[in-house]
Amino acid sequence: MRASLTPFEELIRHNVLNPTLMASRTLGGTHPPWDSVHDRGWRMSEVSTFEVVVINLDRRPDRLSTIETQLSALGLPFTRMSAVDARDLPPETDVRLTSRPQTACWMSHQLCFERLTHSHFEHLFILEDDAVLDPSRDWPRLLASSQHVMTANDVGVLQLGYSSQFDPLQRLPKPVAHWLTERHHAKVPMPEPFLDLHIVQDSFRPGGHAYLIDRRAAGAIAGFNIPVARNADDFFTDLSYSGVVHRKWHVSRLSMSLAGQASRLSKDSVIDSDLG
Repeated sequence: MRASLTPFEELIRHNVLNPTLMASRTLGGTHPPWDSVHDRGWRMSEVSTFEVVVINLDRRPDRLSTIETQLSALGLPFTRMSAVDARDLPPETDVRLTSRPQTACWMSHQLCFERLTHSHFEHLFILEDDAVLDPSRDWPRLLASSQHVMTANDVGVLQLGYSSQFDPLQRLPKPVAHWLTERHHAKVPMPEPFLDLHIVQDSFRPGGHAYLIDRRAAGAIAGFNIPVARNADDFFTDLSYSGVVHRKWHVSRLSMSLAGQASRLSKDSVIDSDLG
């Protein structure tokens, strides 16, 4: 027997997803063991006070295998989240302001927020399954350090990877782009051995494939954007423009992207928030 649905699951069931699809998920209660890539549910693991979560479609075991190899080499155990599939959305899903893939993408992220608010973790490191992390970095230490800096500086969302090819500022000379994007933002230094990095407050670039989020932020935005009016990238960018969100926490980014997105330009991707 599965646990009863959480209020957030009920919201999705009645407003976005059909009951048959939602009933096949096992969220908000006891999660089944991860026996195969086709299981719906989570692969459980813990890293300190944060959890690494990979959003992965059931029909993309190839991507899961690729990122599993990558994260294993980096010393990052992870939890797999069965992504909401755009192909499973009912015809009546409201996509007037976005697309079906964008809607499914945002809903997958919302399920991650829901998970964090019902867990004992303080932070979640959310990865889409096509993320490519910088192999030269000590990621367990980087994530632990980022947690501490986020807590000390009221950062609710910290973007660790973004896609510069989608940023119109990249067409400008680097000094000009830097002047336009950095001069109005407060900077928070990172501790050793990450002195080459700093946090740029109240700034978010294109790309929702690699970011840390804390419990406060997850709880605040879990029910936002339903029906989906903004894709994940635009939603976080809008929040960053508001400065301190509700005067409580910032949406910020690292000064350097440490995670690319392998399929950002792929027509086969249905997770990417850019795709229609």
